[in-house]
Amino acid sequence: MLAWVARGKTNSEIARLLWLAPSTVAKHLENIYSKLGVKTRTAAVARFLGPIDVEGRDAQSIVSAQS
Repeated sequence: MLAWVARGKTNSEIARLLWLAPSTVAKHLENIYSKLGVKTRTAAVARFLGPIDVEGRDAQSIVSAQS
């Protein structure tokens, strides 16, 4: 489900894909957010995708270089 959120799908679009009610999708996403320790779709996707590669470097090396 979170993969579809990462692709920009709305709760309604995900619900149609899974033959669920949009409220069911919302509840499942709330549970996912809780397990990931986040509060928003964006934060959940960021946690799901992990560090990104920026110009051949991982996010941790970029943050370390800026400190």
